Amino acid sequence: MDGTDAALPREGEQDATPEGRERRARRVRRATALGNLLPAILLAALGLLGAVVAWRVATAGSAAGDEDRAALTAARERASATVTAEQQIAQTTGAWLDYERGQRRAAALDAAGFHDEALQERQVATSHWFLVRPEYLDTQDVYDPEQHRAAILQAAATGSDIDPSAHEIAADAEYARVHELLIAAFIIVLALPLATFSEVSRGRWRLVTGVGGLVAMVVGASLVAAAWL
Repeated sequence: MDGTDAALPREGEQDATPEGRERRARRVRRATALGNLLPAILLAALGLLGAVVAWRVATAGSAAGDEDRAALTAARERASATVTAEQQIAQTTGAWLDYERGQRRAAALDAAGFHDEALQERQVATSHWFLVRPEYLDTQDVYDPEQHRAAILQAAATGSDIDPSAHEIAADAEYARVHELLIAAFIIVLALPLATFSEVSRGRWRLVTGVGGLVAMVVGASLVAAAWL
């Protein structure tokens, strides 16, 4: 060891000097100040985060309720459109069957030589034809009620919302969001007693409980963010 090294004070000797003691005191004061601020900051952050979660739960619940009401309205509109469709289909089916029976009777009367009676049957059959929707007859001139029903429902869908399934899916998604937010809120609530104990305690317990509350808050905030997106 040369003379220069021997002249330098060691670490313990530096702390023993007035300047060293002052530096160490400043470090202790900074650490103490940071430890005193941590519980207060944690409690404030928990209050803000709790308010945000409560607001988001309220908005998600309101959105779910709106979607439920929209689904109910759409279901009523679809039921009304279905009733209208069934009424028209029943009327058209009856008219088409009467027309077909009249034509067959007329053909049978013609074959038997009763041409005047056959003409009367054709006239009666023609009167039923006016209630038949020819656009819903297939290539063999057979009435297709399924095509008629689909056309009526499609026309109803252009004027109003008759599909409740989309609203039910959206409502389920909002209810799931509320459930996830409540789980996050429970974890955030667990951080509150830790932050409170850190506020009133001293020394090692203040640090341990403060860090525990901070971890719980970070986990809860992560769950809130995941549920929000």
